[in-house]
Amino acid sequence: MATLEVAKVVRSKANFLLASEELEPGHGWNWKHALEAYAAADNATAAAKSIIDNFVAKDSHPYEDSGKTLSVVDLSKYEDVVNHLDAVLENLTEQLQGSDPIVISALNNSTSKTQAYGKSAQSGTRSSVDLKHMSHLTQQRVTGDDQKSRLAALIAAIDDYVVYSKEDGTRPNSWGVAIDAPENAVKPIGALTDYYNSLRVSENWVNFAKVYSTAKASDTTAPIVANYVTETNAANVSFDLENWDEEWDTSWAAEEGAASEGEPTAQGDSSIFCEDELSTERSNRAARYLPFLIGDRRNTVKVKTNRNARSCVSGATEGALATFEDPNLSLVRTIYGISEEYEEGTYFSVIAELNAYPTQAEGQYFTPEWDQRWYTIKVNADESIFMPLYFEDQYQENGQTYSVYVGEIDYYDSEKDYEALGYDFPADYALLRLVVNESSEVTQYGIQTYKLQFRDEDDEEGYILIDKTTETFKPNDKLQFFTYAFNLNDLETGEEWFEVSEVVEVTQVPEFKLELLELADEFGESVTFQYVMYGEDANGNGVLTDLSTVAENGDGTLETENNNSGVIGAASESICEQAGQNDEPVCYVINGTQAKMYGVLLGDSLTKFQELQSNYPSVREIVLMDVPGSGNDNVNLSVGRALHKAGFNTRVEANSMIASEGVDYFLAGNQRIVVSGAKIGVHSWATDDGAEGKDLPQDDPQHDPYLSYYEDIEFVEGRNFYFFTLDAAASDSMHYMTDAEILQYGLATE
Repeated sequence: MATLEVAKVVRSKANFLLASEELEPGHGWNWKHALEAYAAADNATAAAKSIIDNFVAKDSHPYEDSGKTLSVVDLSKYEDVVNHLDAVLENLTEQLQGSDPIVISALNNSTSKTQAYGKSAQSGTRSSVDLKHMSHLTQQRVTGDDQKSRLAALIAAIDDYVVYSKEDGTRPNSWGVAIDAPENAVKPIGALTDYYNSLRVSENWVNFAKVYSTAKASDTTAPIVANYVTETNAANVSFDLENWDEEWDTSWAAEEGAASEGEPTAQGDSSIFCEDELSTERSNRAARYLPFLIGDRRNTVKVKTNRNARSCVSGATEGALATFEDPNLSLVRTIYGISEEYEEGTYFSVIAELNAYPTQAEGQYFTPEWDQRWYTIKVNADESIFMPLYFEDQYQENGQTYSVYVGEIDYYDSEKDYEALGYDFPADYALLRLVVNESSEVTQYGIQTYKLQFRDEDDEEGYILIDKTTETFKPNDKLQFFTYAFNLNDLETGEEWFEVSEVVEVTQVPEFKLELLELADEFGESVTFQYVMYGEDANGNGVLTDLSTVAENGDGTLETENNNSGVIGAASESICEQAGQNDEPVCYVINGTQAKMYGVLLGDSLTKFQELQSNYPSVREIVLMDVPGSGNDNVNLSVGRALHKAGFNTRVEANSMIASEGVDYFLAGNQRIVVSGAKIGVHSWATDDGAEGKDLPQDDPQHDPYLSYYEDIEFVEGRNFYFFTLDAAASDSMHYMTDAEILQYGLATE
C-alpha cells in the first residue's frame, strides 16, 4: 500500500498516507493504541509516528511475525517525487535506447538487488520494490554526472516526501515508499492493459519498463565461468568490504541521510575481525572481515583452526573462488544440494540457496566450504525432514544477528474445507518463513499461504496474492516440502520444481534443528552432498560452476572440526537444561560456535570446561542460561580465569538467569553481551561465623580473592561492582540488577 501508485489515487483525498511497503502480517495494527494515539496527538504526523512505533515494536502483538514495515508520507510532496522520477526515467530511457552498456549494467544490478516485497521463489515474482534503495543502487553504478545528479535529487525528494518510516529489521532497505516492480509494467494482461497502465505512476515509467525489458531480453548469452578454484584459503581473499551484500546493507543511508528516524539496521558486525599476518601483501592491514561468519552461516562452514578472542577466524577457512564474466551479471548464489542421474540427464537438487561473497576483483565470488549441516523439522514422532530453504534477509537486534529463510510448501490446513471452497486440490501454496539466531536456533516461524492468479487466458505467468494471515502448525495439519533442480546437461531448460518429502501429518509442536544431513537414494545408498556457485544475468541466463563435494576424512567420516553439537556433563540436552533448576553440576549444550551453560559451578567445573575446549575447539561463546551460583568459590574463580585466558566470549539471553558466582563467571568473558530481559542476581557473602561481607572494612584481606579475580579477568569496574554487590542484598537474599545498574557497572561490553 505504501506505493506511489496508491498515493497517486488518494493524494487528492488526504494530506498524509500511512501505509506499509510489505504486506502487513495477519495480526494487523494494535487498534486500541492507534485510536488512543490519534486522539491524544497534537497533529496527524505525531499520531502516525506513535502508530508506526507501536506496530513495528517487538512484543506489541500477541503473535509476532517478521516483515513489518510502516511509513507516513506527505502527499503534498507527491508531485515533486514524480517529477524527479520522470527526469531520471527520461534520461535512463534515452541511454537504454542507445544500448549504453554502463546504464544497462547499473539497472541490472539495482533492479535485481533492491529490497522487494510480495516475493515468491517458486513463481519467481515480486509485487513492488523500494524506490529509494533502487535509486541508490543505480546511482552507485552509473558514471554520468547528470545521471548521478538526477538520482541524488530523486533520493532527496523521497526523503522530503517520507515523514517517518520504520521496519522491524527483516526488511532493512525499506525507506518508506515503494513502486510497482519494473517487470510488472510489461506483463501481457490482454484487454486490461490500458487500464492497468493508467494506474502506473506515469507514462515515463511504462516507457522505461518497456525499453529496459527489451534491453534485457536482447541478452541471450549466459555468464561464463572464467576461473574456478577450490581449496582456496579465505585468509588469502580480499573481500569487497563496502558492497559485499548490497541487498541488505544499510550503511549507505547513514551517509546520505535517511528519512527513517528509527534505529539504524546496518548489518556490520564489528566483533568479527582477524589479525592478518599470513601474507606480506596485506601485512599492514589491521583487521580482516570475513562476512560469512556473521549470523548462523558460520555454523555450516568448515573452519580448520581455532578462533581468537574476538570470534574471528585467522585462516584455514577454505572454500571455492569463482570468476564470472558477463556485463549484465546480476546475482551470484551458493547452492547446497545433491546430484542424481535420470533419463533426461543429471539433475542437481537444491537443499539451500545462500549468499556468495564478492571479492575486490570484478566478477569474483567466494563461497566457504559446506560441512553438510542444514535445517530440519520434526512434526511427529517418526522422523526429521530436511527443509529446502533460501536465504531472504539478515538483521541485527540486541547485539545478535538473525537470518531469515523461506521454504516452499503445500500446506494442508486441518480446519479448512477445501472442497467447499472450490479448491481443485486440498492444500494451499505456502511460504514457510523462519527466523534463525546466531546459534542456529529457530526463534520464530510462520506460514503464509498464497494464490497464483491469472489476469486472463493469455496470461501465462500470472501473479501471486499473498494472504494476510500468518499461520502456525496445528495438530492434524499436513505439509509437504518442495525444491527445484537444474538439469546439468541443459541449463536452458530452466528450473524444475518437485516435492522432496511425503505429505507429513503434524502431531506435535514443530522442532527445528541444524543437523548433519544423511540422505539415501531410492536404492538405499547414501547420497553425496555437494555445493556449487550459480551466476545469473539480468535476463535470467544462468551458469553453474563445477560441483564441489563435501570433503571426508581419510577414514570416510565427515570432517566437522568446528561445527559440532553435543552435550557435556549430562546424559541428554533435556536433562542438562534442568540442571540449574535442580541445583545439579554444570553442563553444556554445544551447537556450532556456542555452548549453552546450565547448573551450579562445583568441583568438576574446570574439568568440564577443559573437556569443552578439547572436544569442541570451534566454541568461542558461552551462553549462560541458568547458572544460579557456585558451591566452591575457589573452583569458580579458577574456571573464570581459564575462560578469560582462553579468549571466550560470554552472553546472557532474555530468558537467562544467572546469580551470585554465576555472574562472576559471566564477567570473565572477553566480550560480554546482555540481552534485555536477562535476570542477573547479586548479593553479599558471609563468613563462617555469620559476618556479612559488607560489614568488613574495604581494606580487609578477605576481599582480596575477589578483587584480584576482577583484575585478572580485566573487568574495569571490578572494585566498584564488587562493593555494590555487597550492599545490594544480604547473603541470604538476592538483588536482580536493573538496566541502569547493568549499564553503570559495565557488565556488557557491547
